Amino acid sequence: FLTSWIYVPQATTVGFHLGSAGKYKLWVDSVLLGDGGGERPADPLQESHGAKVTAGWHRVLIKLSVEERSWGAFL
Repeated sequence: FLTSWIYVPQATTVGFHLGSAGKYKLWVDSVLLGDGGGERPADPLQESHGAKVTAGWHRVLIKLSVEERSWGAFL
């Protein structure tokens, strides 16, 4: 698992660009935004997900599942 917090000064739509070395799930504030991936080298722009967020702090959580390669992710 990887986690981080982002601060948004006003309500807006944000985009998350994600790359992973394996299967992933992406949550913002406990809401699943996307999942996918597969066994591949991680690249920063493999996937893109959008979300509407309110002003304030938001938790970003990524779960990775890598079976054969070294794990890695970009957000």
